[in-house]
Amino acid sequence: GTWSLNLSRWPQGLEVKNLSQAASELVPRAVHLSLNGPALNQQRWKPTKDFHANRLVSGQLQLAPGSLLVLDETELAEGQVSAQGVKALGAISTLVTDRILACDFAAFDAKVPLELSCLLVSCDPAAEGDEHPRCRGRARQRRLLVHSNRAGGAIGFV
Repeated sequence: GTWSLNLSRWPQGLEVKNLSQAASELVPRAVHLSLNGPALNQQRWKPTKDFHANRLVSGQLQLAPGSLLVLDETELAEGQVSAQGVKALGAISTLVTDRILACDFAAFDAKVPLELSCLLVSCDPAAEGDEHPRCRGRARQRRLLVHSNRAGGAIGFV
């Protein structure tokens, strides 16, 4: 089966995009997506049905079979997530855990299985007192984020 890999304690100053570019030499296609508040709130993450044009408008998570999805969590910070951001987080969570892409058809989500690998890169803090300044407190925020997302409640942290 396929499983996701989480690289934690990512070093400061090292761009995750460089890892994605290096991985693209090993896999058919590598896609780097940065997770942060503005991106979650403003970008189209899952495909959406346009009923006026009678077509499916693509989203960032709509990837070709065999792709490697590199999710960059190093830019996460405190902030508010809009309703669209909550839906994006749900789609990302479903994709990473179940390899299913949720396509938004207004009244329901059509579930499409995908064949891809996921690599999550985060800068989880090291031991107490030795945590990276850029990552301070983010592990707790991410746990709140995932917990709130599964409970279906509002999310106040990204």
